[in-house]
Amino acid sequence: MNLQTLALLTLFFSLLFFIYQRSQRSARRMILLLMVAPLLLLRHYAMSRGVETEAWVALFISIILNFLFWALIGRYNPVASKEVRVMGLDD
Repeated sequence: MNLQTLALLTLFFSLLFFIYQRSQRSARRMILLLMVAPLLLLRHYAMSRGVETEAWVALFISIILNFLFWALIGRYNPVASKEVRVMGLDD
């Protein structure tokens, strides 16, 4: 198993899942549609280089890492809304 490829694929998968996880609820459908192209490119890379095993392991590792981030940090710090609130103005 090639550890450099595994680390690179884990980084890319984790980044994609992190972007989806931290996006606003109203924009998640658009983010999901935009994620299709990078996922297809990663799939093509894995198939053409013969690193399908590394790709599957990287996918599962990135899911676990993003779940841990959500459980430890993301659940208690939700994504901010689009509204901007100005504190301290009496207008």
